[in-house]
Amino acid sequence: MEEVEIPDIRNMGIFHEVVNGQTPMRPKERQLYIQKLLLCNPRDIKNMLFDAGLSRANKTFRSIIEDTSAGQQCAKTIGESCVFKGQEEITYNFDIEHKHTHCWLCGFPFLCDGNKAECEHLIPVTFAGLFTGIQSQRNKDQFTDAFMRAYETNYLYAHASCNRTKSNLMLLTWDDDQSKMVFDDEKGNILRERILKVRTVPQIKSYKEDSEYRERMIQNYKDKMQVICDFINAEYRYFLKQGLSMTDYIKYVVGMTKLYFSKTALEQLKAEGDRRDSLSATLGDITRNIKEESNEIIDAIEDNIKHTTTAKKAFKQSSMQKSFKKTKRDLSFAFEEATKRVRINGGKRIRRKISKTRRRKK
Repeated sequence: MEEVEIPDIRNMGIFHEVVNGQTPMRPKERQLYIQKLLLCNPRDIKNMLFDAGLSRANKTFRSIIEDTSAGQQCAKTIGESCVFKGQEEITYNFDIEHKHTHCWLCGFPFLCDGNKAECEHLIPVTFAGLFTGIQSQRNKDQFTDAFMRAYETNYLYAHASCNRTKSNLMLLTWDDDQSKMVFDDEKGNILRERILKVRTVPQIKSYKEDSEYRERMIQNYKDKMQVICDFINAEYRYFLKQGLSMTDYIKYVVGMTKLYFSKTALEQLKAEGDRRDSLSATLGDITRNIKEESNEIIDAIEDNIKHTTTAKKAFKQSSMQKSFKKTKRDLSFAFEEATKRVRINGGKRIRRKISKTRRRKK
C-alpha cells in the first residue's frame, strides 16, 4: 500500500461548533453509542436529521447528500477507469497502482471493449458522509486538502457484478477494547464468498479454490480498509486529546453531513437538540430490536430442542443441550453479531431460519 498522510481533523469549523457545545465526559458504557450508530440504516440517519417534511418525502438519504453520480465522483477523485486498450494477461492484481485497470474486489482486470467498470464506495455512502466524506460540488470552500485526502481513500473501481453483490456491506466495526475502528473480519469473509459466487473467469480454472488467492482477497480488503480506519481513528484521537467525549465525536461526524445538503435540505434540518433526541430514540429502537431478535432466536432454539422427532431426539438433545448453557452465557456477544447481519439483509436470513425451525416443530 502507498503511504498516505493522515491529518488530525477534516473540518476545523465544524470541530469548533462542537467544542462550543461540548458534552461532559460520559462513562465508557455510554461511549458504545458508536457501535449502535454503525447499525443505523440510511433511513434512520435521514429521520434523525430532518423534519417530517423531508423525512417523509420520497427521497433516500443518499439522494440528499449526493449532487453528482458515483461515476463522476470517482472520475473527479481518482481519475477515469480502464485507461489501457486491448487485451491484457488475465491474472489478478490487488496492488493500488492498478486501481484504474483492476477490480478492487476480485482483483481481475476490466475488459476495455465496452465493459466499463463501476465506481465503488469502499464504505457505503451513508457512512462515508459521516466518517470520511464524499466528493461534492457543494460548499467546496470547506473542502480542505486534509478533507479531500480523507474521502479519496473511499473510492475505487469494481466490476459491475462485484460492486452490486457487495452492496451496502460495511467492512468496518468499532473495537471497544482498543477504542478504535477496525476491519470486520466476519464481514470480510462474507464479502469474499459473495464475490467468489458471482465472478467467473473462464480463462483460469479452479482459482476459486486457490488458498493463496482467497487469502490475498482478505488481505487486500484489510489493507484498503486500514487506510480508512487510520483517518477515522486519527480524528477520534484528536477529540480525546482535546478532552472531548465520544458524544462530541458523534455530534461532529453527524454535523459533517451538513456540507452536502442543498439549501432546501438545510432549511429542513432539525435543531441540534432535536437531532440529539432523535439519535437517542433511534439507538434505543435498535437496542429493542436486538433484544426482540435475540428472544426469537432463543425461542427457536428451545423449540427445536423440545420438539425433535424420536429418531433425532437422543442426538439432538445430547449435542444441543450440552452447549445450550454456554450459548446463553455468550448471547450478549453472539446476538450482537447476529443483529449486525440482521441490519444488513433486513433480518430475512434469521427469520427464515426461525420459520423453518417452527415448521419443523409442527
